[in-house]
Amino acid sequence: GRAGAAENFRLLNDVWSSTDGAVWQNVIAASRWAPRMRFGYVVFNQKIWVLGGVAMVNGEEVVTNSVYSTSNGERWDEVRANGDSCTGLVCLDDSPSSSNNNMWAPRHSMVVLSYSGRIWVLSGVGGLASTEQASDDDFVQDVWSSTDGVDWSRVAFSPPWGNRRAVVGTVHQLRMYVLAESRHYRYYYNVWGSGNGIDWTEPAQACSVTGQPLGS
Repeated sequence: GRAGAAENFRLLNDVWSSTDGAVWQNVIAASRWAPRMRFGYVVFNQKIWVLGGVAMVNGEEVVTNSVYSTSNGERWDEVRANGDSCTGLVCLDDSPSSSNNNMWAPRHSMVVLSYSGRIWVLSGVGGLASTEQASDDDFVQDVWSSTDGVDWSRVAFSPPWGNRRAVVGTVHQLRMYVLAESRHYRYYYNVWGSGNGIDWTEPAQACSVTGQPLGS
């Protein structure tokens, strides 16, 4: 996360835990993963996962696609290092533990879900700008999944919200859902759902939503 005023903030990589939401304990002051913000996170296979985001590396902010996991919040494993060899939305990583070098391109503010025995990464922003300030071309719209965080497959190259901006998502009644913002009408959203990550449809009688920016 980040701490401090907007014009003078610093990125963090500390971890805290609580049994009641009122009293918190600092598990670790500085994790193995670089300080970052706007990253994805999920609980999957009895582990906490941190994916992508905007990280501070050698004193500079960079968009990353690194993946870390932990079973206790203190000891973190680097599951996949940041991949630099990218063509479009796909990166190559020479990770010795991976049998499939394909990897989603660096991004932040993406949707990360645990569903049907897999981790899912959907959409995101490929540049440093926030979702509110990013240009239309900064937005990445595709769908990836993995059973272990190491080997990734792109299951949807061009989802139906491909011409949208910011996206948020959730799992509800054994389906994944995304809420995607229109490019033409800011803060105007439509809903799509899927049971397999490949085929996405707008639910019957689904309504559009207007109001605040996503994440506000």
